[in-house]
Amino acid sequence: MRKCAIAILAASSLLITGCASQTKKRNTKNSTKTELENKSDKQRSSQKRASTTKSGKDFSEQTARIAVFNRKLRNVLRGGMLPTTDGLNNGSNRLNIRYTGDVNNYAIFYSVGKKAKNFNDDNVAHEIPYAEFTKRTYSTTEEAAQQIEHRSTADFKGLPTVSLGHNIQGYLDAGAGQRYLNWNEGNWSFGVHATALQGEKLEQMSKQIVSLLEEHMLPVPRLYGQVSFEVGNQDGQRNQNIIWQDEKTVFKLSAHNFKTAIKMAASVK
Repeated sequence: MRKCAIAILAASSLLITGCASQTKKRNTKNSTKTELENKSDKQRSSQKRASTTKSGKDFSEQTARIAVFNRKLRNVLRGGMLPTTDGLNNGSNRLNIRYTGDVNNYAIFYSVGKKAKNFNDDNVAHEIPYAEFTKRTYSTTEEAAQQIEHRSTADFKGLPTVSLGHNIQGYLDAGAGQRYLNWNEGNWSFGVHATALQGEKLEQMSKQIVSLLEEHMLPVPRLYGQVSFEVGNQDGQRNQNIIWQDEKTVFKLSAHNFKTAIKMAASVK
């Protein structure tokens, strides 16, 4: 009887010891698995951050400097309409801004420097701006309207037409070795200029503009707005212009590139 009881106790002891050992192994295995999974997650997260930074497509990186500058501008200009996008494909981390003027009349210059500088740093004046945004206030609405050369479709009557896509029809005007393609969208009048040798590029660029405006809506002018773009550009030039009227106020965005001009003007608020 006692021998049987002893045998049973011994077997039970071995069973408990075996179960404890297996439990310990499972816990150790699960712990190791969890550590590996956490490590893998950290590696994937790290790789994702590295990939995002390397590609230059991180949204916060692209908007951080202009957002900071806009807060400073609104402090000194007591509010005011400003572009909220820098319009750059790269170089946002070296965006520099300086301004002149006051709440009624101001000019803001946007440049990409060799290194990032403080807001309105004196040295930024030596950099060539890729864009400029201005606000001008006039005595009357009529005086402000005189600053904009708005043209309607009636001005293009009888000219050859060109389909620009998205149900937009352009009017081609040519003479003296120069070519112009004009059209209207809402209260906006558009005019793209090129030399006769750039005729093919004139139509290509105009179609690109129409397509880009499907993604980036320009501000709605209280009265009229005018867009005047040039095919081709030289270093330092800002001959891509978007100008619009809001009662007695006229805003103007000038840039070295028409895509940059459209993106920045569309972001004004």
